[in-house]
Amino acid sequence: MKAHTASLINAVLLIVLPLWGYFSSETPSNTALIPVSIGVVLLAMNYGVKKENKIIAHIAVLLTLLILFGLIKPFMGSLEEKLVFVHKVKDKNTFISKGLKDKYNTDSTYINLNNVKNDSICDSSAFKILIKEFVDAKFELEEGKLICEQIVKQNSKLWYENYAAGRIIVMILSTIMAMIFFVKSFIDAKKRRVQAASEAENT
Repeated sequence: MKAHTASLINAVLLIVLPLWGYFSSETPSNTALIPVSIGVVLLAMNYGVKKENKIIAHIAVLLTLLILFGLIKPFMGSLEEKLVFVHKVKDKNTFISKGLKDKYNTDSTYINLNNVKNDSICDSSAFKILIKEFVDAKFELEEGKLICEQIVKQNSKLWYENYAAGRIIVMILSTIMAMIFFVKSFIDAKKRRVQAASEAENT
């Protein structure tokens, strides 16, 4: 496989897989679009890579290496679940800050909510923005803050059952493949230059 072909495959996957995750998620994050932007750039540069333009090829390698390191943290994050332990007034759509729970008859619930500040201070607006059924929720706050408990646990799903982790693994593998073929193409180009110089000396 040629370097430009491997880079093309990688670019397409960097565009398609994050878009799949973004549009299929109930709480899409704009950071998921970062690989998409790099994939678009790599796709635009593919013709230059095919024509062995040195400058374009080196930029493509740099971007490929950058996205490879950038995918590691999301992959580790996809193997964990960040859960928020909140208190809700029984039979009402009202959430209570931790210190006020004894004043009400409450139910406790776990919510998968990543928008947490300072470990235990929930962003109450995130409930309304990220979770549709809580658009009309009311909050009893402590000094303007919703105090809750945050728990991080390992995702019980295996990687092939966890779509987010699966998508990231595919992108990591395709990026590694592209890097391997880039390195191979550079080595082959150097061998050709050495061979051409050697033949020039002998003539």
